[in-house]
Amino acid sequence: MNLNSNWKPSIVALPLAVGLAVACGEGEPPMPTVTIDPSQITTLQADAALQQVQDVAVDESGQFWVLQRDQSPHVFIYSAEGRLLDLFGEHGPARTQLSLPFWLVNTREEGQAMAVWDVGNHKLMFYGPNGRLEQARQVDRSARDVYRDIDVESYGRPLDLQRFGDGFLLLDHVEGLSRTIDYLRSQLIVLNRFGQKIDTLVDFKREYADGIESLELAELLVPIPLWTTCESGEMVLFDPFASRLNWYGPDRMEQSSDTVPLRLRELERDDIDGYLFNTFEHRWKKQTTRELDTAVIERSIDEFMLNRFLELSPTRPYATGIMCGANRQVWLQEFVVEDNPRGYANSWIIHEPQQAEHVRVEFPASFRPLRIVGGRILGVSTDARGIQTGAWVTLPDLSTVTLPASAH
Repeated sequence: MNLNSNWKPSIVALPLAVGLAVACGEGEPPMPTVTIDPSQITTLQADAALQQVQDVAVDESGQFWVLQRDQSPHVFIYSAEGRLLDLFGEHGPARTQLSLPFWLVNTREEGQAMAVWDVGNHKLMFYGPNGRLEQARQVDRSARDVYRDIDVESYGRPLDLQRFGDGFLLLDHVEGLSRTIDYLRSQLIVLNRFGQKIDTLVDFKREYADGIESLELAELLVPIPLWTTCESGEMVLFDPFASRLNWYGPDRMEQSSDTVPLRLRELERDDIDGYLFNTFEHRWKKQTTRELDTAVIERSIDEFMLNRFLELSPTRPYATGIMCGANRQVWLQEFVVEDNPRGYANSWIIHEPQQAEHVRVEFPASFRPLRIVGGRILGVSTDARGIQTGAWVTLPDLSTVTLPASAH
């Protein structure tokens, strides 16, 4: 059963805390929307039945790399034309194996086409263009516990590691990570090319101290900072409280900031219903092989709402994902439970620097965008049977979109 059905939990009615007022009134003009048709999706050769595809990237030669998280082989290499060339990466704790591969990193180092950030082994695994393991480097990160399924039960990408300057940028959870609120106690740390920590770029706990204090007891559906690196070498960080984009250069200096005119909205009942049902359904599937018992899920939600209601944030997150395009164009994934019980919408809001108006891009439900490379959006295509493959769509030309006159 999924939340797309007409099922509604029998939750005891409780009042919601009031969020901040929205920025615009009912007269706000509709946001222009560009819809990506399924026919615009180009898929890589489906020679393998992939599931839990975690990332898709392109190396300097134009080859596609696809990372499968939960089962081996973990890594698949495709030609620039999308033909499967190689597959490798066995699961395990050994030096040459992968324990919990989470992210692909284009190293741009001679002889090394791609690296895999293996969270389970705390290592960066460097591979040549032929898939041969060239080197494994230990990553200097906190030893605090990270709940293995935090990226499944929550939102965002809590275990990111990306190329930055001459080294790498890592989201480090110095106090552990088992709940959404723990994101706000984490740090963005800079690693050198050997995986050693050399600096703290942003300390979330210090940077967002006022926002954290305002959440009081909230632990779930908390607005979190989103960040990504760009092909320009810059890093962009989305401030979840001030709705601002802060830009950092490869020299680790803050360059500028840009206000994103988004509206903060109150967390609504449908948001809560969708998130809690999905969370308890996921836990049920992990803990038992029996058929899903909806009545048990309903009772779990009722109990949560009666005893742990204050753990919910009073306001919805602005966004659940971020991508960076050319010329500081930023894509923010909307929080909408109608598309996905955890709030991962099929729609992305496009922000151009110094622009007050936005454009929305809607993707087919079968396509999950991951990153922008050149003129393409790389992502994952999932068919009706749940089988996945790497895919991409051409970046839409937004310059031809007519923006409405502002209502303000």
